[in-house]
Amino acid sequence: MHGSWGELMVDPVSAGVIVAAHGFWKVLDWAGKFVTHNVGVYGASEAGKTTMDQQLMTEGYVAPLGENERTHHKKKWLSKHYQMPPTEPKRIKSEGISKTLVSNDIGGHTQYMPMWIQDMYKRRVQTLVIIIDHRHLVDRNNTDNQLAVGYIVDYLINRNKPKGIGLFARFRSRNWQPKRILILANKADLWLDEDGYSQWERGLISEHQIFEPFKESLHQLHKLHIPVKVDAMSASVGWNVDDALMRGFNDL
Repeated sequence: MHGSWGELMVDPVSAGVIVAAHGFWKVLDWAGKFVTHNVGVYGASEAGKTTMDQQLMTEGYVAPLGENERTHHKKKWLSKHYQMPPTEPKRIKSEGISKTLVSNDIGGHTQYMPMWIQDMYKRRVQTLVIIIDHRHLVDRNNTDNQLAVGYIVDYLINRNKPKGIGLFARFRSRNWQPKRILILANKADLWLDEDGYSQWERGLISEHQIFEPFKESLHQLHKLHIPVKVDAMSASVGWNVDDALMRGFNDL
């Protein structure tokens, strides 16, 4: 062994491995800026889709939206279909790795639900992100979240092509199905108590009661061989937003 006490000895092989690994992660981060991923973000009205969209565009505290700020869409001229909002790129970053997502902000009112299906088929989105909140825990009679999840799952099971996407888009999406689905329980700052946080830390958030009404839908998606992951976040305060999305994409 060369050297003496007080001297720091560096193994050249180990140093080379460290430098190579650092360079590898730098390349991944650089590539993430240019490789985009089509993502569809859907869910019931007031679940937090627009808030998450704003959080991804500009990190920080997002003020609560007023009723006049809810997402609405105008109908196309001489058509019963609504105008689709434009897509925008968003960067997410977690543990030094970046990815660029492309998504739009579609309203969650029931009249806009067909737009979710049109969007996912027309863009052939790779990842569906379904946003829920805790309203069904506050009011057991409220089924807004269950309706939103069930609506999407039913379309995926029945493989019914939506109207209003054009013949070319229908042809391109004939064999399409998403690569993965993320169900994110938003507003965790309002419902995630100490016991729930302990579940989240231990990787057992799927066992939280907030996901209980969706177990049957999860089983149906499993039969379609579509991986489903669940997580908690708070879009308004920016807690676990990028990290939850990145964990959901860890197979990309």
